[in-house]
Amino acid sequence: SEIGKVCHALGIDCLRVDKEADMMSDETLSICFQFVDCHDFVHLHGSIPCTPWSQIQRLNEYQYGESFIKKLARARRQSLLQVARFLILARHVKKKGGTSSFEWPKSAVGWDRPLVKQLIDELKYLSVCINGCAVGLKSKRTGLAILKPWRFVTDNPELLKVLSFKTCTRD
Repeated sequence: SEIGKVCHALGIDCLRVDKEADMMSDETLSICFQFVDCHDFVHLHGSIPCTPWSQIQRLNEYQYGESFIKKLARARRQSLLQVARFLILARHVKKKGGTSSFEWPKSAVGWDRPLVKQLIDELKYLSVCINGCAVGLKSKRTGLAILKPWRFVTDNPELLKVLSFKTCTRD
């Protein structure tokens, strides 16, 4: 990932918490705590699935009705539980002198949830928006660059600086 590359270039041990990691598992959380405890400096990155927070879900709610709305509500509760687990780990990283970051698409409606706002406020995150095409995001079907606006929040000033240059050049 771009975050992993940036951290590697800066000589930072990066612990990524993404859809491949079962953050709801106490075992996974324990492994993550051990990783943090065994390193002098760690950067934690959270990339929790954003599908429940996509703008398109509003159309899906209208189109598919009550059963979809209930399914979406469950998915959003699960997503917020993952954010809560990320916050637990991010607090530990910060306590040990490390930094962290979190990302979703810029337009994700989850950014307005109280828990996500708490994450940003408590960890004193700053925000930067980037474009997918500036980090090599391409369509699997056509191979063309995809603009996709992302929002990153972080307490790592070096990462913030590097990401601030990742905007579309329209090349």
